[in-house]
Amino acid sequence: MKKKILIINPNQFGYSAGHKYYCEYLRNDFEIDYLCFDMNLEKITLHGVNVIYLPYNRNKISRLLSFIFISIKLSYKNKYNWLFIVRFKFIFLVALLSKAENKLIDIRTGDLTSNIFIRKIRNLLTRISTIPFNKVITISENLKDLLKLPESKTNIIPLGAPIISSLNKSFEEFNLLYVGTLNKRRIEDTIIGVEKFYTEYGTKIKITYDIIGFGKNEDNIKKLITKFKMDNVIKFHGRKNHEQLKEFFDRTNIGVCYVPITDFYDVQPSTKIFEYALSGLYTIATKTKENIKYISEDNGVLCNDNSEDFYNALVHIYIIRENIKSYKIRKTLLDYQWENIVSKKLKPLLVKESL
Repeated sequence: MKKKILIINPNQFGYSAGHKYYCEYLRNDFEIDYLCFDMNLEKITLHGVNVIYLPYNRNKISRLLSFIFISIKLSYKNKYNWLFIVRFKFIFLVALLSKAENKLIDIRTGDLTSNIFIRKIRNLLTRISTIPFNKVITISENLKDLLKLPESKTNIIPLGAPIISSLNKSFEEFNLLYVGTLNKRRIEDTIIGVEKFYTEYGTKIKITYDIIGFGKNEDNIKKLITKFKMDNVIKFHGRKNHEQLKEFFDRTNIGVCYVPITDFYDVQPSTKIFEYALSGLYTIATKTKENIKYISEDNGVLCNDNSEDFYNALVHIYIIRENIKSYKIRKTLLDYQWENIVSKKLKPLLVKESL
């Protein structure tokens, strides 16, 4: 008989990449219920996964209370071997009042507030929220250390990626791609860097830049593109789900992983590094502690978090472009396919504790 898991994640199913792939590679061995909000995004289905949607379009307090109540109610209605809860506000309450054989908290990030005092308080609250859980998973040793997560029950489940594009890339022209949140990322720096490169090298090599994502500074990005008169080079596409990304990964060859170098981002690995590399894209990544672990000469170039250094990274790639090979890029991070992460890291943890 299959073990039963209830995954509780406020984000709509399919728009939190890692959890979709957790489900994909666990569904043959586990019976999976997935509780989330319906955020009016296109619904993604996965055979063997029962997605339970709650309405999102209500006031914040009502929305949160209903999510907590239904989470607890489901845990009593069904005899779950695992409650797998992706951290959200008042998760502590769900863990205390719910019923399951095992309870796991999934922590993907520390607090990202610029105010150091608020950040420390919120990180402390995250640490306290792990108390009712018998298992904690997080994405890096650096994040575990920053949050001071309990050594005895914390496991590192690294980020991974699917192979979105299997095409081998040519680097006779530069086709850049950024995919991710726009909040606090200063993507404007990359636009300024691309504009300078285009001005100086545009007659020598064709360059395009596709930006996919959403956030509070969307209007600033659009205005900057227009200000530089770069509409024919830089395209802003807004939000896309994972099924819609393939066409972009197929026609681009340089991935942009632009994370500001701060105390709180320093410990955060980026899913995009793995997605770009496994699809054969060469990556420009900022020099965070985590990015340094994964970027090598074979798969990318590191830069500081400013427009001038981003421009310099493009110049570097231009100089070495004839030596860049997609097959070499893919080989560097092959172990980080989601199937490997789930089968070698997550599944053994869930099976062992359920015995």
